[in-house]
Amino acid sequence: MELATNLDAGSAIGLVVVLALGAMGIKGVPALWRDEVDYFHAVPPSWVWSDALWRGWVRALPSSGVIAIPLFLLAGVALAAADGSAMQAACGYATFGLLAVFLLNTAAISLFARPKFVIAPPLRSQPGAIGEWLHPGGRARADDETEPNRPRFLDSR
Repeated sequence: MELATNLDAGSAIGLVVVLALGAMGIKGVPALWRDEVDYFHAVPPSWVWSDALWRGWVRALPSSGVIAIPLFLLAGVALAAADGSAMQAACGYATFGLLAVFLLNTAAISLFARPKFVIAPPLRSQPGAIGEWLHPGGRARADDETEPNRPRFLDSR
């Protein structure tokens, strides 16, 4: 692969900083997976969106972080590749594909809490943000233990 000579220092430094921050974030994923981290239990005051979206963001952190590492690496290779090369085009397309997977994964886990196997085991019982918005007090009924996330408008009782 031929490296571009026009890659400026700012882009290279930015890529290194983003990769370092990502590596530091990934370091905490095993602790989050084992529920050994207290930081994520309370919504920080700097979070401007709803509490439900905070919990969704925390649910999505492990899998989104795993997807983000190759995403940033591919973006870095695409930036460093020579202008117009086949390697740059391939990495560019792969970067956009991984970005789409990253966004869909984060949205699905945050909003719907699906797929369950990529959510940390202590967080799997949480409903998605949409479920929390539809049922703000928790479950729709105390006697509806078999289907706790069933929307009220589906009940005919």
